[in-house]
Amino acid sequence: MSAVKKAWTKSNKKEKIYQATLFPEQKDFDAALTAISTMKICTPAIVADRCKVGLSVAKKCIAIALSKGMIAPVSISQSVRVYTTTTKKEDKVDDKKKK
Repeated sequence: MSAVKKAWTKSNKKEKIYQATLFPEQKDFDAALTAISTMKICTPAIVADRCKVGLSVAKKCIAIALSKGMIAPVSISQSVRVYTTTTKKEDKVDDKKKK
C-alpha cells in the first residue's frame, strides 16, 4: 500500500482591487457622491465596497456628502457610523401643501 498525500483544496483568492490613494482624482469623488446619494443606508464599509476605493477615501467622501447635506447621521458611535439620505424633495412637497 502506497502512502497517498492528501490533495488540499485550493482556496479561492479575492481579486486584487485597485485602491485609490489618499488623494484620488475628482472623478472618483463624483462617482462616490452619486453612489452615496442613491444609498438608503450608508456606512464607510459599504461605500468602499461599492465604489472600489479604500476606507479612508470612503470616509472623506462621506464627510463631503455630510457637509453638502446629502446625508444625515442616524447613529454615530466609536466603532460604527451609519448615515441615511436626506429627503429634500419631501420637504418641498410639504411646503406646497401648506400653501
